[in-house]
Amino acid sequence: MFKQRTIKKSASVTGIGLHTGSEVKLTFNPENGNGGIRFIRKDSPGSIEIPADIDYVVDTTRGTNLEKDGIRVHTVEHVLAAVAGLGIDNLIIELDGPEPPICDGSAAPFVNVLLEAGIIEQNKPKVYLELDKPVLYSEKEDGLLKELVAMPADDFHLTYMVDYQKSNLSSQYTVVYSLEDEFATEIAPARTWTFLSDIKTLRERGLIKGGSLESAIVIADLDLSDGELDELKDLFGVEDRIELGENGIVGTQPLRFDNEPCRHKALDLIGDLALLGAPLKAQIFGARSSHSANIELVRRIRNVCVKKQSEEVPSSEKVLDIEDILELLPHRYPFLLIDRVIDMEPGKRVVALKNVTFNEPFFSGHFPGHPVMPGVLIIEAMAQAGGLLLLNTIDNPQSKMAYFMGIDQARFRKLVKPGDQIRLELEMLRMRMQACKMEGRAYVDDELVAEAGLMAMITDREISK
Repeated sequence: MFKQRTIKKSASVTGIGLHTGSEVKLTFNPENGNGGIRFIRKDSPGSIEIPADIDYVVDTTRGTNLEKDGIRVHTVEHVLAAVAGLGIDNLIIELDGPEPPICDGSAAPFVNVLLEAGIIEQNKPKVYLELDKPVLYSEKEDGLLKELVAMPADDFHLTYMVDYQKSNLSSQYTVVYSLEDEFATEIAPARTWTFLSDIKTLRERGLIKGGSLESAIVIADLDLSDGELDELKDLFGVEDRIELGENGIVGTQPLRFDNEPCRHKALDLIGDLALLGAPLKAQIFGARSSHSANIELVRRIRNVCVKKQSEEVPSSEKVLDIEDILELLPHRYPFLLIDRVIDMEPGKRVVALKNVTFNEPFFSGHFPGHPVMPGVLIIEAMAQAGGLLLLNTIDNPQSKMAYFMGIDQARFRKLVKPGDQIRLELEMLRMRMQACKMEGRAYVDDELVAEAGLMAMITDREISK
């Protein structure tokens, strides 16, 4: 069984944000629960926490940006690529500014810091997303077709191609067979890049304020006069005259790989796919995709993917113990009515247990001298099990709550008494957006004691300070 991962200790990176130009310190912190990847803007009122999740993407202009409650984190793709490339599942990423540092334009600085912090396994099975059918997305921009395809597979593989019909950028492709074996050395060092013809426009739009020739590859797709070369000095903030290398690259820095631009596009796609909230088992094919295209693919994958644990857990063993349940449900004594979950197929069904003891507080006032569990509490236990089923269809369930909207055709078939163990079985009949309809049954010793139809929806969890 593959287990989830976090880091052993905190580690930091400092620098300047690519688009905002802001000085920032980024700190990776261990996340010892099951909370996924989360950004925290320490400089914001209340230190706003933003899950690394597709639902929080608000803008994809030359990068992927997340926002919650008006607070934004810009250009998250390089950091998320490093996290996903190293197989880290749970992590808190603190920032004291609006954007991670660009560093050298690659993901390598983040990879190096995370490796130095140490990657450790947690006592929780890794959860994967799997596809039952292909997912496709394509769009045309400036006459060029951007294409992305995700195919069902037993692991993650990526094939990527670029061809912009520019003389100084030839057709390139790269293949990733194994993130674990290849990402840190073959993909992470690839630097971000742009065409020289885009630089002025990006600056005029208020972007790349922190960009330089030390943090990006600039490909010369224009013939420049001596005067225009002199103007580039001011644009890039350097004293010496800008030179064009023989390989068509502005400046004198050599490429790290012959196909470095293509490898970096693959890096960006890996970072954007991390917004699914769990590692994806799929064969990905990409060509010339932008962040907006990547994000659209992620949205489509989210709509059709299946969430599975790394290994099937026998029904006689727990799937969620009481600690896991306490992380997911807001209920506490005396209203937490689930002791453990023994079987679950996210999006389909759940089986949970409630042990009924004489010490239950309701027995002292409900039919005194003739202890009987109130039928409404059996339905409540059923609803809590259904809430666990519903929350396990989404990423970062700790940030959400399941509220029930209706109960239909509730029937009570048999009395439940102290010493009984209730087995709660719920099946999801229909889910639309973030609302669903479920059918629930409660059994004691394989005899039906209660049944009901339930309707519920997912909402944001309000956490009291």
